[in-house]
Amino acid sequence: MSLVLVPKGQGEKISVRIKYEATPTIYTMSAHISGATTATVHARAELENIFTDINVKDFTHETQSKA
Repeated sequence: MSLVLVPKGQGEKISVRIKYEATPTIYTMSAHISGATTATVHARAELENIFTDINVKDFTHETQSKA
């Protein structure tokens, strides 16, 4: 899924791309956000009868200003 957020008035557009996958026990999501800052988030949850494992990674980068 992909979407673009456009603020009213002044401001920079924000683009968001999301990928989601699921199996009966594993759920994964990746999101890439770009605008004034750029971030990538990866999340994974594994759900079993005897344990639950959740991992989240965040990579954030500041973009160069357009001065």
